[in-house]
Amino acid sequence: MSLKNILICDDNGHPFYNRSFHKFDMVDPSLFSGLISAIGYIGKQLFNENIADISFGMNRNSSKIGIISKELISADKKIFFVFLYSGDLNLKNLRELSTNIYIETKSMLVNRLNDVNKFRFKVDNLLDTRYHGLKNW
Repeated sequence: MSLKNILICDDNGHPFYNRSFHKFDMVDPSLFSGLISAIGYIGKQLFNENIADISFGMNRNSSKIGIISKELISADKKIFFVFLYSGDLNLKNLRELSTNIYIETKSMLVNRLNDVNKFRFKVDNLLDTRYHGLKNW
């Protein structure tokens, strides 16, 4: 799996964090997080399922979007961890990463992210120290 981008947003389409790997140019994070929010809402309404993955292309190395959601029950919202990648999905690693980011930043997410820069610093620090080989999973 080759990771191209990580986006963290909520179910209202508000992006909290965005990071690109391999000089990947992503669309505006606000626009993309709004799309993820809308797809998540439609999936829940139509199929009563959380969004999981979206593929673009037909071959093994096509571009894909993997989404892992976490509930913030006390704040009555969902947080989406969105991964743009190519190759085969390593769901175990992405779940572990999402869970670790969630645990490390939960208090910030519950408090509506008063300091986005502090949140970004904390996630960047986690990715750079514990997950330094992330882009080549």
